[in-house]
Amino acid sequence: MIQKEIIIENPLGLHAYPATLFAKKAMEFSSEVRLSKDEREVDGKSVLLILTLAVEKGDKVTLKVSGEDEGKAFEALKSLLLKSEE
Repeated sequence: MIQKEIIIENPLGLHAYPATLFAKKAMEFSSEVRLSKDEREVDGKSVLLILTLAVEKGDKVTLKVSGEDEGKAFEALKSLLLKSEE
């Protein structure tokens, strides 16, 4: 399992569009993807569950990926979380 805390840089946080991109990318991999904020952890392949985290700019989230393609999945998903839409 790979796990890392990431600070969200997007000015709008993890709103509908980036949450959709994240979930779609996560579904490309066989690994399990979990995203958490504070004490709440959700399935990273579900747009609706990601939105329930209410992630805003500057929030810290933890990305956890486990499975046979976890390295590739982790890097792809981490880069989406670090993208900043200006």
